[in-house]
Amino acid sequence: CFEYDREPASLVGDVIFIGLPRAIDKKVLTSCRRVTGGRLVNCYTTNDWLLSLMFVARGGTPCGTKPIKDVPGVENYDVTHLVESHTKYGNAIPNILQYIRFSEP
Repeated sequence: CFEYDREPASLVGDVIFIGLPRAIDKKVLTSCRRVTGGRLVNCYTTNDWLLSLMFVARGGTPCGTKPIKDVPGVENYDVTHLVESHTKYGNAIPNILQYIRFSEP
């Protein structure tokens, strides 16, 4: 996401982060929220050891392992019960989208 000083009239409809391998950064995520006209959803698992190990050397906490706090407008969903491991996200996407009620009014 790019940084904007003001909301540019909903450049993006909905954003769904699923197992996002990006450090939780309030400034960047706030910018993402500003350009998202619809929902900004963070789907994470508490047992994603692969993602956690990737960040041991980098430092920080990946979005895909914890809720994003202190960023207004971010919806957090713990999908641990739907995903066996980081490499299984692809198979779980239909169930995740149903769980977060994506495309429902």
